[in-house]
Formats: sequence, structure tokens, C-alpha cells
Amino acid sequence: MTATQTDAVEFSRPVDLSRLGDATIVQEIEATEGERRALARRFDLLGIDSLHAKVDIRRVQGGTAVRLAGHVSAAVTQSCVVTLNPVENRIEEDFTVLYAPQAAVEAAMIGADADMDLPEPLPEGALDIGEAVAQQLSLALDPFPRAPGAEIDPEWRGDAKEERENPFARLATFRKNPNSSG
Repeated sequence: MTATQTDAVEFSRPVDLSRLGDATIVQEIEATEGERRALARRFDLLGIDSLHAKVDIRRVQGGTAVRLAGHVSAAVTQSCVVTLNPVENRIEEDFTVLYAPQAAVEAAMIGADADMDLPEPLPEGALDIGEAVAQQLSLALDPFPRAPGAEIDPEWRGDAKEERENPFARLATFRKNPNSSG
């Protein structure tokens, strides 16, 4: 992510790639209250009480790519998909992202499996580890949070066991007696 792009993100922690050598850089980052509020709006959450990450950044593949590996910890409050009541969740997630030059990303896409993790385009100038952590947080969120005891009415799920006429019953009757009008 370039320096001009980081102005628009809620949780920006750019790392100058020109300063990244062969050694691994370890960084710990934590979102401020304002950043957590902005991320909660972005991800349609009721709130984010804490967001912390520890990441390792290093050059790989002969210095042409950058590997970002880390752990994100967060306490979030989501809306129950059934009752809309608050549901508190704790997120503890390890992640790894490979950033490669655009040509390598395009080459990796050719013949890639649907399950295969593809590299991300390597930004020029700076890599925004805050935005990378925010994206990992969004991937770790429970897509269908439920409050304890919250259940969907069986009628809405289609589980209701009501007697229905078999649509082929009439055809069977017609086949036995083709002269009937059904």
C-alpha cells in the first residue's frame, strides 16, 4: 500500500519497504479507540474492545517478495443473526501473507486452484501492516454469530413437517386411469 493510500484506511501502520533488508523485523501494533470505532463501522460490528497484533516482516524469494506473518488478537461485539442481541467474540488468529511483484502475482493466477492462497501485489514504497491486520480481522469474524439459546423458528428454516400432496401422485393416478380428468 502506498503512502497516499494509507490516508484512507482506519488502522494505518506503514512500513517503509526500502528499509527492509535481509533481517526479520518484528512489530507490535495496537488500535486506538478511534481506530477501533472506525473499524467497527467498516465491518458492521457493534464494537471492538481491543485489537492487537504482533507481526514479522521479512524479504523472501531472493529479496523480490515480502512475507508478513503474525498473530491478531481482538475482542469484538457482533449482532446475533437471529435476535440482533450483542454477541461478544474473542479472536485469536495466526496469518501469513506473501506480497510479490505484479508479474509474479499474475503468473501464480494461471492454473491456480480455487483453494490455493495467491500472493498479494507488492506495494511500492510502504506496506501497511495495520491494513493487513484489519483485513485478517475481517476474515476471522464469525459470519453468523448467535446469542446463546437463539434459534430460528423451524417454520422459517423449512423444517416444518406439514403434510403436502406429492406432486407426482396425480400423475400416478392418471397413468393408472388415463381417461380420468384428474
